Amino acid sequence: ALLSKATALSLPLALLALDANRMLGDRQRRGAVLEHGTFWLVALLYVIAYALLVPAGLERSEQLREWAPQAATQAKALIHYITVAVMPVRLSVHQQFFQADGLLQPAPALALLTFLSLLGVAIRGRAFPLLALSPFWFAVVLLPTLVVPLHILVNDHRPYLAVFALALAIAVLVEKGRLPLAIAWCAILGIASWQRHGDWASELTLWADAVTKGPLMAESHYNLGHAHHVAGDLKRARRAYEESVRLSPDYARAQSNLGAVYRETGDPERAAEAFRRAVRADPGLVEARNNLGLSLAAQGRYAEAVAQYREALELRPEQAEIWLNMGLALRDQGETQKATRALQRAVRLEPEIKNRFPAGKRR
Repeated sequence: ALLSKATALSLPLALLALDANRMLGDRQRRGAVLEHGTFWLVALLYVIAYALLVPAGLERSEQLREWAPQAATQAKALIHYITVAVMPVRLSVHQQFFQADGLLQPAPALALLTFLSLLGVAIRGRAFPLLALSPFWFAVVLLPTLVVPLHILVNDHRPYLAVFALALAIAVLVEKGRLPLAIAWCAILGIASWQRHGDWASELTLWADAVTKGPLMAESHYNLGHAHHVAGDLKRARRAYEESVRLSPDYARAQSNLGAVYRETGDPERAAEAFRRAVRADPGLVEARNNLGLSLAAQGRYAEAVAQYREALELRPEQAEIWLNMGLALRDQGETQKATRALQRAVRLEPEIKNRFPAGKRR
């Protein structure tokens, strides 16, 4: 499991929760906990191997968010996950959810107290062992994504395995003779799930739904714009990208795609400005530098275009398209020998690219 998904690190704790549940009913089973040593050992070896082989991953996580905002944000996330598990309404591929700065803020503090109260009820509910296990299972399975800082604050697919806790609660209803209530609950969950089918019909419907439910999320507007862009609807793509960069001016990829739309609709000056903003936000975004060069070349500013291509090639020297674009700019600038060398380099990297050579400008 660990070789498939790192969240399997929660397995030893999940097994411990299961045995702790059995111990509530049979105190002679305490020795079962000792049987878990192998799982803990494998988990420890995995953590050590990951730290040694992929140290950059841990460093990126540490830089993404400090422990206090992470704890506060995921305290809110835990209640969000419980809410959508019990009643899956207003589900979204990208929820409108914001970072909290500390546990002393009202929302994360209330969320944490709410979950602790659920744990307290579970501990006291020893007459219903499965029900008592539910909140512990939910928290334990989610623990890796709650502890490790991730770029996306919440994602409705993360609690899939944790929702097994909901199945335990429904099982208790059946066990205690509440079959009609259990059936009604399952029916409601099924209907709510079925209603999402239409939202997942296409990229356009999926991200249109996300924008409707989360209008303040720049990523959702960007993805909706990309879906319109791919579909060839440049007008709607431009509006979505513009809203994305309005919400997040430093969103480099949205700025870059907005520039691409401006260039495709015959506005090289606005395109160049959008690409410049993208490069300022993310100097390593090669596509933005390449497209900035194309926009400058379209305005006859060949020297500036060549400078951008050189910057892009510093980052990605084996990309034939950039060599092609630089060669064409050098050709139109009158630098024939340099243009020939750049175009030859492009052909060596990608022989088929010679079919894309346009005719030169008349002089």
